[in-house]
Amino acid sequence: MHFDYVFIGAGLSNLSLLHQMSSYDFFKDKTIAIIEPSDKDQNDRTWCLWSKLPPRYTSVSTSWNSLVFKSSSFHKEQNISPYKYYHVASKDFYEETIGEISRYLKPRWFKHSLKSVKFSAIKASLTLDNDEIISAGFVFNSSFKFSGNNINSEGLKQHFYGFKIKTADKDLPVDAVHLMDFSLNTDQSVVQFGYILPFNAKEALIEYTEFSDQLRSKDEYKVLVTDYLRQLGIHEFEVKETEFGAIPMSENPFKDRLNDLFINVGSAGGLTKPTTGYTFQYIQKDCQNVIKALLSGAKIPVRSSQKRFKFYDRLLLRIIKKEPQLVQTIMEKLFSRNKFKSVLKFLDEESSLLEEIRIFMSIPWKPFLKSLFRA
Repeated sequence: MHFDYVFIGAGLSNLSLLHQMSSYDFFKDKTIAIIEPSDKDQNDRTWCLWSKLPPRYTSVSTSWNSLVFKSSSFHKEQNISPYKYYHVASKDFYEETIGEISRYLKPRWFKHSLKSVKFSAIKASLTLDNDEIISAGFVFNSSFKFSGNNINSEGLKQHFYGFKIKTADKDLPVDAVHLMDFSLNTDQSVVQFGYILPFNAKEALIEYTEFSDQLRSKDEYKVLVTDYLRQLGIHEFEVKETEFGAIPMSENPFKDRLNDLFINVGSAGGLTKPTTGYTFQYIQKDCQNVIKALLSGAKIPVRSSQKRFKFYDRLLLRIIKKEPQLVQTIMEKLFSRNKFKSVLKFLDEESSLLEEIRIFMSIPWKPFLKSLFRA
């Protein structure tokens, strides 16, 4: 069975691409297949982003106008206009995008896993775990397994564990997003900070985040989150949901394709910024580039990032790896000496060289100089 387009995985990247494709008549007579073994009906993750414009998805349910940076000795809250900070619950996103995709593109769903891939000059042949074979003119792959990218499971990771809580009687002591709260940073051998998304006066997502090589046990994470809640003065609460994630923080380059028929997307294609873990907006921008090429019949352009931002990421990753005890100080200077909106613009890789020089002048330069010469 042959399809014009096959999508391996139905996560953020492929559903975003399909959702954007559904807006164009060009794709409505194309044959499309999605290989995804799960039902995509669980709230299995949270995505957040900052943007000057409202996202295209109605499932983006909550937004905030200000952010907080905090440590044991410093606290700063600031309005981030013209940006807003947005939250996306995966279950709502899946429901919205799959509904639109099914209505306009009518894809064929294969509730299987992929077993193997072979290529000819004009098509890709994919064998499913039930030995059924399908083929495609283009494949969009969100699976690391078939991406050709090797991720070191023992390497540096951003890993996090959180509770979505509801308090019984007392209101929460926070009402703004805490982007980084270093007041819980007690282990100098790793980078630790808290992250808080307050949805209303009584409900919030409270997370423990760590940058390190080794994951912790679930029990360890639970203790760390519970201790953080107590530190915040939150003692009586109901845990509505839990969330866990581990994102590779790799300075190695990612292949964006196996060949021009097989395009890697999402984290498997290098669209997660390694120093922050943010992915959502990079995926949306990438979808626009892919669709533009498909509409014109052009080759899908090789994905690239400005070299200087890769260089900045590489220096910070080496500091996180070799001198994690310095990261809190670097972040304190970054947020205390710059407007938050300038930091967000820099993290979005939309700043000018002059703006970047100002940012680097505001933070300790010796660790970066040492990192520059570190192998």
